[in-house]
Amino acid sequence: MPQEPIFVTGSHRSGSTWVGRTLARSSAVTYINEPFHPGSQAGVCRTRPAHWYEYVCNDNEDQRGWRDSLSRTLSLNYDLKAGARAVRAPRDVGRLCRDWSIFTLSRLRGGRALLKDPIAFFSAPWIANRFDARVIVLTRHPAAFASSLVRLNWTFDFTNWLNQPLLMRDLLNPFRNELETAVAGDLDVVAQASLCWKVIASVTRRWEEEHPEWTFRTHEELSQNPVSEFESLFAFAGLQYEEHIQSAVRRNTQKGNPAEAPTGHADALRRDSRANVLNWKH
Repeated sequence: MPQEPIFVTGSHRSGSTWVGRTLARSSAVTYINEPFHPGSQAGVCRTRPAHWYEYVCNDNEDQRGWRDSLSRTLSLNYDLKAGARAVRAPRDVGRLCRDWSIFTLSRLRGGRALLKDPIAFFSAPWIANRFDARVIVLTRHPAAFASSLVRLNWTFDFTNWLNQPLLMRDLLNPFRNELETAVAGDLDVVAQASLCWKVIASVTRRWEEEHPEWTFRTHEELSQNPVSEFESLFAFAGLQYEEHIQSAVRRNTQKGNPAEAPTGHADALRRDSRANVLNWKH
């Protein structure tokens, strides 16, 4: 692998797209979006996840080819054959050509992979150790996290976690009873968000103790002081925080921007970041 990759993860709806896209303003990196997402592009990563939040570790890294597939991805080698087999519509051809050209040109000029994937959260230790990645983990106030999921009506099926024996063995066994109760019951989106946040926050706290070499940020810290917080993240990632990037951070977070993402555009980046912190109170 030419250079150590950057891995941005954490709970979903906690700013991973914001952080990943901002870091990717550096010409030194190539942005890779969520290969652990069940709907990811086959050419970007040949192995397709069997679950939401698929857990990969040393014990199962070769069972479905994750080690070889992600090594190829982080080396910016687009899998043209896998991408071609997944083509179903004309727009898929355009996406394939775009991604193949981005990966190829970046690899030829010695580019560095920036992996943004909250769905790969539980696999963070494996990604860090196997690929020598610099890891950024993001969290968010629980009420703000729940509010975001309620607004988008994003529900979650906890069988995705219970049906992964290694994940339950290594990380989630303390929550087994609660997860089984959630699956047996009929939780509304707020109750689902509460349980999801508690599990991910608990694992995050464990990793803060076990991995001092990673960096941890809250959505609120980034939102209240975006220019200085991103300066710190760029330094951690080993990237130059150039003036045009600082200007973009100011422009995308300044007062007068929308306080919330427009309906249907959950990943819109231009916000009044300080006002956004308090949206859940409304």
